[in-house]
Amino acid sequence: MNAVKVYADLVIITNFIFDLLLLLLTARIRNVQVKKIRFILASLLGAFYSIFLLYPELSLGYTLLSKLLFSAFMIWIAFGKMGMWAFIQSFLTFYGVSIFMGGGIFALQYLSQQSVTVSGGIAFSYGKPSFLFIAVSFFILWWFAEKGYKSLKVTRQKETQYVKTHIEIHGTALSCTGFIDTGNQLYDALSRTPVTITELSLWKDYLPVSLYEWISTNDTLTTPPSNVPAEWVGRIRLIPYRTVSSQSSFLVALRPDKVFFEKDGIEYCPEKMLIGLRTGSLASDGSYQAVVHSCVLQGYSNEIAS
Repeated sequence: MNAVKVYADLVIITNFIFDLLLLLLTARIRNVQVKKIRFILASLLGAFYSIFLLYPELSLGYTLLSKLLFSAFMIWIAFGKMGMWAFIQSFLTFYGVSIFMGGGIFALQYLSQQSVTVSGGIAFSYGKPSFLFIAVSFFILWWFAEKGYKSLKVTRQKETQYVKTHIEIHGTALSCTGFIDTGNQLYDALSRTPVTITELSLWKDYLPVSLYEWISTNDTLTTPPSNVPAEWVGRIRLIPYRTVSSQSSFLVALRPDKVFFEKDGIEYCPEKMLIGLRTGSLASDGSYQAVVHSCVLQGYSNEIAS
């Protein structure tokens, strides 16, 4: 059987570099400030920990408990004093990143049909060490991890801004999913009443046919048709606004009897709100049917604080 040569200096240097990169990626995901000296010390600790693998008499250092304690010590050195919950988050993030990177690199090596053996969490290549291949793989996986995390973060952030929107008008109650858009600063110029925009199609079975057709034809520069019931005419407001292409236009809005928003069991009912009616879809994926005015976000914050 051919002997396997292990170069201790190469093992230590390689582990130092990758431990440092893992800690940096953990800090990036956790949005924590990087302290160079602490990160270098923690990486050195992780690098010298790999020596346990080279000496069978030190195998006790590779038990599960030892690994967890050593990792926790590395996190404490790298990130310093922090609350228990912040420490647990950093610890789990570090392990998640390590598993993703380690598994990803091993998978890429396996697919490339290189001769690789993994022992104690360290990958050994027979023959010429493929350090360049591992380094390139690491940065490719870093890019995927960062992009994936940002995508997940954006998705979760959007989810926190979805609210159940309830509108009552002229004896009719309508509910839909709304999205609180911090960029929606649309107000009625005269009354300074905020405007929440909804898809016109939601109202097809609730509005008088003459009113619905007038709005759907985008002929809002004219007065409402004479056959629109008077009780509805009194609710109509024309809101000047600019489209994405910077063209000036008018948005038909209705004055409801009541509007309230619901999320996580908390209800917020603004004192006044106009409901804009816009043709077409507001979300390309149909995830929401109303663009809620940004003032609702502040309203929820006040409700939670009270």
